[in-house]
Amino acid sequence: MSEHRAMGRYLTNVIWGALVIAGIAAAAIWVAGRTSTPLGIAAAVVLSVAAAVQSFRVGIPSLLLAGILGLAAGALAAMEAGQPRDALAGALLHDAPLRAAYEQPEATRFRFQDARVRDDLRSTIRASSSNPSTGQRTETVHHAAPIVDAHWTPDDPVWAWAVASGQSIHLEDWNEPFRAAVRLSSFAPEEEYRKAIAQSGLRSPPDAALLVWVADPDAAVQGWRDGARFTIKVFTAVWLVLMLVIVPSVRLILRRRAAASGRGPTQSV
Repeated sequence: MSEHRAMGRYLTNVIWGALVIAGIAAAAIWVAGRTSTPLGIAAAVVLSVAAAVQSFRVGIPSLLLAGILGLAAGALAAMEAGQPRDALAGALLHDAPLRAAYEQPEATRFRFQDARVRDDLRSTIRASSSNPSTGQRTETVHHAAPIVDAHWTPDDPVWAWAVASGQSIHLEDWNEPFRAAVRLSSFAPEEEYRKAIAQSGLRSPPDAALLVWVADPDAAVQGWRDGARFTIKVFTAVWLVLMLVIVPSVRLILRRRAAASGRGPTQSV
């Protein structure tokens, strides 16, 4: 009977842990989608700390792990949720001249009359940062390529740039004739992109438009939303696998080892 009660308590803790992870991430998405990405991440931090405190108060250590996973899920989900918020904050311009991306900063989604990315004129910089806790340095590559129309020449100014970081899937789209883009999220590394533009050698205003080259602006927004929700599912699945498969397996192995070490002396007597 006691084993059944222990199993019931364990499964209850597993369910509570899944709810904690999903709750933290969902709250981060909600805050980031209505205010800003940093505030969404801050909400995830506050809630994960609350989960950690509660885990010690009620004596359920697994909630501490759930809070940590919830923090990771919430931070990633907030960054995903910030992109559609920024994209939907402004207008969608149809059949727009390319210069409109620069002259109308309130617009966030564009379908251009004539535009293409000159990937052959791409400018790239490498930026490194260090992790304060581990001291390890990581390097990220930032790319910027001019978006121009059919009449543009290298002597003309560049009003808009396609940007991407690392091995972004958007890099593969730069050779596609989409003629559509979404303005860069406010949480993106704008300073690094500006540095890449500065070293390109092309004429461009200091506040030229930074855009993400996409096939369909509205579909891109929906994709970012789906990405935020997918983050919740992934981290909740990790939690369930950890608590329902890995932890019981480790417990069983340790129990068998303890039993084996306990039989050893009796057999030798």
